[in-house]
Amino acid sequence: MRCRWSFLPRRASFPCPEEETELCGVHSAEQDWMYKRREHKHIHFVGIGGIGMSGIAELLLHLGYKVSGSDLRKTDITRRLELAGGIVYEGHQASRVSGADVVVVSTAV
Repeated sequence: MRCRWSFLPRRASFPCPEEETELCGVHSAEQDWMYKRREHKHIHFVGIGGIGMSGIAELLLHLGYKVSGSDLRKTDITRRLELAGGIVYEGHQASRVSGADVVVVSTAV
């Protein structure tokens, strides 16, 4: 069985699922460290409704990050992010960035 993460460098920036650890070459100590490292990461996207930004946001949600973002209006794309656990605000306000560890701004904004 081939690891689905095998296209990544051996020392990937996120862990493989436990059942695939041996296949990926990620040691459990490294895996624990990576999980702890991202426990409190909150990433906020300004322009989260775009096709590129929403894809990155969805990936981060599935990796366990807290994701929030804003866009001019809610769409099917932003509703999908909300269903995945993201927080999406309609309209841009500086106060919504508060508490984020990282702010990502779309070039389309």
